[in-house]
Amino acid sequence: MPARPTFVAIVLFPFAAMAADPDFVRDVRPLFEKHCYACHSGESPKSGLRLDVKAAAFGGGDAWGAAIVPGSSDESPLVRFARGDEPRMRMPPPESDVPPLAQADLERLVAWVDAGAIWPDGVDLASLVDRSDHWAFRPVL
Repeated sequence: MPARPTFVAIVLFPFAAMAADPDFVRDVRPLFEKHCYACHSGESPKSGLRLDVKAAAFGGGDAWGAAIVPGSSDESPLVRFARGDEPRMRMPPPESDVPPLAQADLERLVAWVDAGAIWPDGVDLASLVDRSDHWAFRPVL
């Protein structure tokens, strides 16, 4: 009588669970690059919301407070606008010529936010300029 290969399920289960965990660099940043950076990156982002720098993204834009609420996609304006919950705030806007997120991409974004929106330090592709470091703000020696 051949032995049953129950060890396969035990060995594969941890790898399957790891693959399901949302990862910012692998899963979320490419969505931001494709669908959001055209308007929400650089020195003059629309609505004051930058999605290319961690501190700015979690700080939010001019009108909505925090754009990303870790652990709660339903309370995150970023998800609500991408999902189209508020039609007048649909992101990306239809007139932008940027395609909306596909359902699988939206599910990936929701999973990332609901899992705590983990955005590791040191992975940003841009940085914020410290405007208080201008020469005019330094003491005269």
